[in-house]
Amino acid sequence: MIDSPFSFDGWRVWPDRLRVEAPDGRSCSLQPQVMRLLVELAGSTGRTLTRDELLTSVWDGRAVTDDALTVAVYSLRKVLGDRADRARYLETIKGRGYRWCVEVAPLGDDAADAANEPLRRGMLARRPNRDSWPRLRTWCAFLALLIALAAGWGVQAMRSSSRVPSLPVVELDVVSAFPEAAADRALVATLEASVAAEMQEAIVLRRSRDAAPAGRVASHRLEVRVLRRLDLVQTTVTLIDVETGIRPFTDRWTSSIPAIEGVATQIAETVDACLSVPEAECSASSGSADARPLDRAWVPPPAEDAWIRGEMALKEGTADGIDRALTLFDQSLEQAPGFVPALTARAVAQMAKARRLPVAERPERVELARRDLENALAIDPSFGPGWAARGVLRFFVDWQVSAAEADLQRAFQLSKKSVAPHAAAWRVLSAQGRHEAAVSHAQMAARWDAFNSFRQFHVASALTLGGRFEEALEVLDGLDPPRSHDAELLRVGVLDWLGRPEESFTGLRAWLVRSGRGPTSPALDEAFARGGLRSVYGLWLDVEPKLEGLLGAAIAARADRPDEAMRRLESLFHRRDPSLLTLAFEPAFTALSSDPRFIALLDDIAHVSHNARGRAEVGAATR
Repeated sequence: MIDSPFSFDGWRVWPDRLRVEAPDGRSCSLQPQVMRLLVELAGSTGRTLTRDELLTSVWDGRAVTDDALTVAVYSLRKVLGDRADRARYLETIKGRGYRWCVEVAPLGDDAADAANEPLRRGMLARRPNRDSWPRLRTWCAFLALLIALAAGWGVQAMRSSSRVPSLPVVELDVVSAFPEAAADRALVATLEASVAAEMQEAIVLRRSRDAAPAGRVASHRLEVRVLRRLDLVQTTVTLIDVETGIRPFTDRWTSSIPAIEGVATQIAETVDACLSVPEAECSASSGSADARPLDRAWVPPPAEDAWIRGEMALKEGTADGIDRALTLFDQSLEQAPGFVPALTARAVAQMAKARRLPVAERPERVELARRDLENALAIDPSFGPGWAARGVLRFFVDWQVSAAEADLQRAFQLSKKSVAPHAAAWRVLSAQGRHEAAVSHAQMAARWDAFNSFRQFHVASALTLGGRFEEALEVLDGLDPPRSHDAELLRVGVLDWLGRPEESFTGLRAWLVRSGRGPTSPALDEAFARGGLRSVYGLWLDVEPKLEGLLGAAIAARADRPDEAMRRLESLFHRRDPSLLTLAFEPAFTALSSDPRFIALLDDIAHVSHNARGRAEVGAATR
């Protein structure tokens, strides 16, 4: 640890005085723990310090939560003008800790004395002598007159402030979904401090516990609800016009705890973007002008708690999690029948449930989801996640590509920083061959949902569909192990398409052995020696003929079995499997590109997906 003064990149630091000086001469004081954090990091330049190491050294082994470190890191970055997503000094090492990025140099005593010299000289220069007292009294009287005039002008300005346009005043209401948990309360305090700091330069912010300035009644209320599940944090944000009750946006973010300051930045940017445009324009763009939004004040807290618990259960992605989520959403809606977020979430859960059911049982679930979404958007047309969910339904279920894109565009207008529209948009755009835009949306979703590694898989998928195999491989190799089954298989395919069959075979064999699926390792080695990857895929298909979905069809195509591949693809088409919507760009089916049956199937898919048929017709075709 560095105890003496030091400098870095034009900054000068005096640890014993809790003082830092910026390159431009600005000087400020740091809290003791923030200064100790800076000293610990700067003393280990280039080395990653774990969160546990920093908690022990900075707080001398006292029992504090991880959130204390998160707040200290945030405070230090604010002083240095650093950003987590564009780190210049303090870099976050995902899953490990923090690393100081720049070299430090000792700052000698001469420099410390020199730093204090201007202040000392200034104090001596301003010290009055006895001969100066008459002039000093004259100046004091003149100053008192100026203060009196300024006070009178201020009173007059306050009286006329109602006639002068002013910046919006926002009440910040940050609460925990479960305030009885001490860790949640600490997290709420962290997020509240972060959001307040980010917003104070953009808009006039008054916290809900303070009274608004005289003559300045709050025009908007920002509700931020926080739920923590292990190291996963869900933040739900709603901006509400106090006078009309209209919500210019409702949005949600999911992040890890170390990334919570990034969420605060996104919240502040979203609020600022909405309040920076004229009120009429904001309402028009959000579609809220004619809306009769739900007054959140009447929603019982148990209803909101059940909804948030259901959201977290749904994010588990398991069959049990989906069932628990549906039960919790039902409980929420029993207490608040018109609660739009719960209606939307239940629709998403119904679609997730439908994908796990036999084909014959899916239409009923889909219709339940459709009904919930129609009710939600009828109650509150300004609810962005509702439009995103309807876009997903129209794309994956109805195959209405253009209609899905229109709904997602509406969701973008209402929730400019939301992950959900981007996560769906890349698939919609890929189905239309708009690969550059698809990759951009996939990357945006990954950037705002960095804790979810599956988002990076989506980026790799979008790159693959666009033929950018080298970039896709770089993304896949950058995933933290263990990679998902889907990511492993995509990597196997990318290596094959790059002309690296040995590496592709090595990855495929490792995956098959680890998953316990398909042929044994000796049989795979023999097949590869005999006929390369084509023989390996053929052996896998023989040993496991019930391979389902697009994967089974792709393996048949790679094994040079076009008849079997077409049979599987036609079966998927009759079931309206949404994976076929990007079939024209799937590199696994290059061998079929000149097959008349394959070309005819692509024409049929294009005809159905671009023909806005009614849901009854689509439902009948699905059955």
